[in-house]
Amino acid sequence: MTLPVFPADLGIEQVGDFHLLHATEAFPSALTRAERLRADLTPRWTVELELAEMLEPEWRRWTAFVYALAGASGLFHYSPTHALRPQLGLPGGAPVVAGAGQTGRTLATGGWPAGQTVLKAGDLFHFDTDKGRELKALTEDAVSDGAGAATLAFAPPIRRAPADGAALILDAPSCAMRAVDDAQGALSIRKGQRVGRARFRIVESFVSAG
Repeated sequence: MTLPVFPADLGIEQVGDFHLLHATEAFPSALTRAERLRADLTPRWTVELELAEMLEPEWRRWTAFVYALAGASGLFHYSPTHALRPQLGLPGGAPVVAGAGQTGRTLATGGWPAGQTVLKAGDLFHFDTDKGRELKALTEDAVSDGAGAATLAFAPPIRRAPADGAALILDAPSCAMRAVDDAQGALSIRKGQRVGRARFRIVESFVSAG
């Protein structure tokens, strides 16, 4: 399914909070107060956007985008504009998943330029699966070997194993997101000046891997 894309080309976005939201559960003992923790295996990316002042041509386009979403049920692809490229720049090569059935917090990959640091901790990338797109943030630097292979360590963990040979996207990586509720994106107009502002809280949306 082809999703609409957040209209970042308007140049109106000011990132507020960008976060990987977990839902860890704690079960304290009534006797000792020692805790048993259950980790959240499906954390979601969340973003709170504040949009800069928009002149009429901009807020007309903004409202068209929001109306087309039809509330919180509408999905779109969002690329975090504060981290659109790797810190060292695009490394070249054609990086892909190397091996089927991979899960967890690491991924064997190939197709990188040989023998160099290809990505830095904090860089983002995505890959597509049969259940949708997954956006990852590196937790360690990635260094390729002489054959152009590299193991990536990242968060959140893989939800659905990507196919062998699936492309890794480093240029404007994205994921599917939706508004947190139906009131998001409402336009506030400054009376008499036809200048608009808006806030937009969004959360990642994905299909269960079950």
